[in-house]
Amino acid sequence: DMTSPVDAELRERLSQVYGRVLVVDSIAAAKEVVSLLTGKYRNLIHACDTEVANIEVKEETPVDHGEMICFSIYSGRDADYGNGKSCIWVDVLDGGGDDLLKEFAPFFEDQSIKKVWHNYSFDNH
Repeated sequence: DMTSPVDAELRERLSQVYGRVLVVDSIAAAKEVVSLLTGKYRNLIHACDTEVANIEVKEETPVDHGEMICFSIYSGRDADYGNGKSCIWVDVLDGGGDDLLKEFAPFFEDQSIKKVWHNYSFDNH
């Protein structure tokens, strides 16, 4: 095996991170997560981020431009969305993405639930 000790350590650290991420890929899973976000975990502070595609950032502002392809939510180590997973990742690019996104509307639209955004000026769409 030609893997360096640094590469092996990095792989191990990444596998630990991936093990804490819940991939939400169905309406049923979205409903469960949103129930926790708006219920049991509503008083936590949630770190949110979106990723977009099809935008020319040098030519247009991000507001109302581009297409959201995924978003993530981290609710801190006290949150457990199943099997010790405290991070949520939602792919809204593939089929059914709009329906998945709509399931999260009660969470995103509830101003009483505290959210911290990465690069909010860009993500505000």
